[in-house]
Amino acid sequence: MGRPELTSDPRFVTLADRAARADEINGVVAAWTASLTAEEITARCVEHDVPVGTAYSAADIFADPHMTARGDLVSIDDPVIGPVRQQARSPAGQAPDAGPTGAPGSASTTVRCGATWWG
Repeated sequence: MGRPELTSDPRFVTLADRAARADEINGVVAAWTASLTAEEITARCVEHDVPVGTAYSAADIFADPHMTARGDLVSIDDPVIGPVRQQARSPAGQAPDAGPTGAPGSASTTVRCGATWWG
């Protein structure tokens, strides 16, 4: 973080001190992270053996080639709007009980529901 003075700051010496000032510490960290990209934060934390992880947005998930390679994203053919990428139905590495499908059209839903309800 480029803040070596924090390691000797009397407000943060013990775990209890740091816990009592958690909001203040979170503010310091938030100010630092606001000035960097997620990749820069990860690289700096890894460089200094600080545990780190990135919280993905939906856009990040769909842009990550590993998500597709692991089978976490699949393409389905929606009868109304055409091909759509979406989250896979089951966790990666597990066989799904049935593949995902697009939303049914309103007429097919009405026919199925009517047959069930009215015989």
